[in-house]
Amino acid sequence: MFAWLCELSRRRPLVVCVDDAHLLDPASRAALGFAARRLGGRRPVVLLLAVAQEHADAPEFAGVPALRLAPLADAHAGALLDGLLPEDAAPAVREALLHEGRGNPQLLTDLVAGLDTDRLTGVAPLPEPLPAHGPLLRYGVERIRELPADTRLLLLLAAAAHECAGPATAVGADILLGAARRAGLPAAGLEPAETARVVLTEGDTVRFAHPVLRRAAYGAEPLARRRAAHALLADEFDAHGPALRLPALRHRAAAAHGVDAELADALEDAVAAVPDAARAHTDSAAALARAAELTSDPDVRVRRLAAAAEHAWLSGRPHRARTLLDAARRLPAGEAVRGRAELVRGILELRDGVVTDAREVLLHAAGLLERHDPAAARQALLDAAEATWTVGDVTGYLSDTARAAGIGDAEDAEGAAAADRAPAPGDATAAHDATAAEDVPAGDGRDLRGVRGCTEDAPAAAGRGRRGRPDGGERTDGGERTDCGECADDGECADDGDRTDCGECADDRERTDGAIAPDGRRRTDGRERTDREQRPEREQRTDREQRTDREQRTDGGARSGGPFAGYCAGMTAVMSGRFDDGVKPLRRVIEQAARDDDPRRLIRAGVAALVLGEVAAACELNTRALAAARVRGLATLVPKALEHLVYAELRAGRHTRAHAHALEGLRAASGAGQRNCAAHHHAALAMTAATRGDTAECEEHARAAAAVASPHGLGVAAGLATWALARADLGRGLPREALARLRPLIGPGPGCGHFALRMIAMPCLVEAAVLAGEPETARAVLPEFELWTAVTADPQALPQLTRCRALLAVADEAAAGEQGSAQPDGTAGSGAARSGVTENGAPGSGVTGSGAEALFDHALELHDIADGDFERARTQLLYGKALRRKRRPGLAREHLRDALVAFERCRAGAWVEQTRAELRATGETSGAADDPEAVRLLTPQQLRIARCVAEGATNREVAVRLSVSPRTVDHHLRNVFSALGIRSRVELARLLTHSRAGDGEDGSGGRARGR
Repeated sequence: MFAWLCELSRRRPLVVCVDDAHLLDPASRAALGFAARRLGGRRPVVLLLAVAQEHADAPEFAGVPALRLAPLADAHAGALLDGLLPEDAAPAVREALLHEGRGNPQLLTDLVAGLDTDRLTGVAPLPEPLPAHGPLLRYGVERIRELPADTRLLLLLAAAAHECAGPATAVGADILLGAARRAGLPAAGLEPAETARVVLTEGDTVRFAHPVLRRAAYGAEPLARRRAAHALLADEFDAHGPALRLPALRHRAAAAHGVDAELADALEDAVAAVPDAARAHTDSAAALARAAELTSDPDVRVRRLAAAAEHAWLSGRPHRARTLLDAARRLPAGEAVRGRAELVRGILELRDGVVTDAREVLLHAAGLLERHDPAAARQALLDAAEATWTVGDVTGYLSDTARAAGIGDAEDAEGAAAADRAPAPGDATAAHDATAAEDVPAGDGRDLRGVRGCTEDAPAAAGRGRRGRPDGGERTDGGERTDCGECADDGECADDGDRTDCGECADDRERTDGAIAPDGRRRTDGRERTDREQRPEREQRTDREQRTDREQRTDGGARSGGPFAGYCAGMTAVMSGRFDDGVKPLRRVIEQAARDDDPRRLIRAGVAALVLGEVAAACELNTRALAAARVRGLATLVPKALEHLVYAELRAGRHTRAHAHALEGLRAASGAGQRNCAAHHHAALAMTAATRGDTAECEEHARAAAAVASPHGLGVAAGLATWALARADLGRGLPREALARLRPLIGPGPGCGHFALRMIAMPCLVEAAVLAGEPETARAVLPEFELWTAVTADPQALPQLTRCRALLAVADEAAAGEQGSAQPDGTAGSGAARSGVTENGAPGSGVTGSGAEALFDHALELHDIADGDFERARTQLLYGKALRRKRRPGLAREHLRDALVAFERCRAGAWVEQTRAELRATGETSGAADDPEAVRLLTPQQLRIARCVAEGATNREVAVRLSVSPRTVDHHLRNVFSALGIRSRVELARLLTHSRAGDGEDGSGGRARGR
């Protein structure tokens, strides 16, 4: 064969492919192996042999380079599966096939072929395990049948052990051989299987070489023999003591047939007895599902199916959980049991499905549970509140949270603190409790920042000592009342819907109007304001009483009700626009968390910290929550804890840490069957990639986030991904593209971005609009951002606002200059006034100068207080651009150099390149031009021309000296400037001077000396 291949290769290059080479006769295999070894890379011949993995080390193929193919990635396996399934295939069936196929193309094909139409479309339930009939399984059966009878029985025992231990788990050799002794089988009976590489022994364990061989060893045997094998294994596990009680009972249940209430009870008790940290949710799900099959009572059966579904979801198998819940829904059961099953379904949909559907299921579950299990009903309502936040429904959020708080208060006579008790170990829905109250993204009731969906925290007036101005929003006596935030102790507004201000704050009310709608905009309902002094004393007294009652409900209720009650009270106040009322209870939640180690309450406290703008505290609390969730083995909490930590770190400007934690969270969410959480991690990774300037990675993660966020209704994740793309555009110097992305994200009305992102993304929109030559777009949204900055504790808000004002001042000065109407000091007075700047600077900003430069200087001072290298560098970059355009290159270079250093420290590649380009435009050299060794990049001819030019010769003089044309000199000189990153002959002379000094000789580059 070798000679034949050599002969053929003389005519043209040759590729020879041999599929399933291990199935050939020994002589043919030996010939192929010899040819492969001899060919090497000396001849134009490629010999590609495909063999089964277990035959890769066969002697015939020794010395042949081997490439082991990994299973198909989920995306590629899904694409293959989509071509095999009918168009109306159920999504849960597709997920089950993907999980069972494990990336094997032939096994996926066989699995689909083994299911009828009813099962593929979800009309009939899927069997467990899924049948696989096809060439791959037939090949496995043939290999098993070639073995001796005793060996086949031993393989049946091994396969039966795998059925109850998981396909990826190796079987203990002591268990297997002990069961074999009970069956009278010799211990040496396994040797033929080892020789044939059907099984592999690794230490004290035995595993099948391929999942298909395990299926063949188990499925090819009759049912009675399979049950007998399970009975033998059950006896052997029992002999090893109570530590192996659960696997013993699982095998006992696999050997049973019909209803067995006693065995079912024992299985359930054994699952509950497993310590939480040592729990294998896959085993628990399988045990409880089998217990349900052995149960006749419908209520008990539904309860066990729901519990099995919880554990299946926690093991990363949402498709199996849905199958179990579908089976439970088909059974008759009482309200309490059915409510529990619906709660599990709602949680599953919230984490891995359409959130609007999840809310309806959760509200239905709460209605079923409210009379029977108030704590579970409260959890259902809190999860429903999270769903409403996710889609941007503030009204629904307030309604669901209020109902949950009411149930919590009535749950225990000692106060709402009892409602915050830690869940029982092993309760899978209890493990989800952290995704109830604490996962509900927080906001300030206007546009506000949600914790889970944005990189900024929500505001609280007390966070920075500024007074918030509540919008009222609370209906009393049929009218909407609006409090006067500056004079709350003296009186309230009228109960008839008319707004009344006191004399002391009338001017301030005129400026900020105090009433802010949940979408972040000032109310413009035309209600007339009247003077408070004109109201009767009785009405003012009524207002004070109502104010006192409300404060007692908010603050005092929180004090007596514990962290959960305080959280609900604070969040309700904040989301209603009563910012001052929400500060105290939320601060108390943070204070109480300092002595807490429960991950659920720590995440909740982290939310409160972000709401109040205490970013460092939020990072610390979420870090503790993550550690606690890991220690307690709460696998379902780890992805959520990481999600909250990532958002806190993004807000704190810790982009490198956020990137690392988001990658970890993405892996954890994918493994736990939480696609919605994974979408948030993808969106966060898109933002960190945009910060680094990695456009390709940003787009990849943004697409992955949108692929789940759009169909599942994850408004925050979708908006964050879009914002990340816009930030990436700004980093590449594409403001028009960024503006096109940000307009729908920030705009009001249906179909636009999530309200939680409007304010925090607004500085990007202002920057994009001004740089794109559309300052009026920026000016239209700035008043909203000013209102938001007045109440938020966000440390970056005020420097960002000042930067926005500076950008608009630059645009106004440019417009005034074009019209010839600029002021003598270089400012455009009318334009500055429109952007909120007077001769003394922005109101309350501390600016003592005037114009854009004073605003930029003040923004940098504020950045120094707020910290955050990346945002400060962005301000310096914009400042440097403005100065360069005003023909002040010296001062521009100072700011651009600082920006360059900061961007390099942040590893923001695209921003670094943009800053270097600006520096070059000012006449500054950067990159290669800063290094005297850069002249080594030049060719000998380029270097000769550069030296002549550096000496002061004109292009024509250089052409005469070197006997070339002036056009050739011009061409080479342009290439020299480009290679060295310079823009003038002065820079070229300086660089060559430095190069000669560094070389200590004539300055010849490496190439020239090489001649």
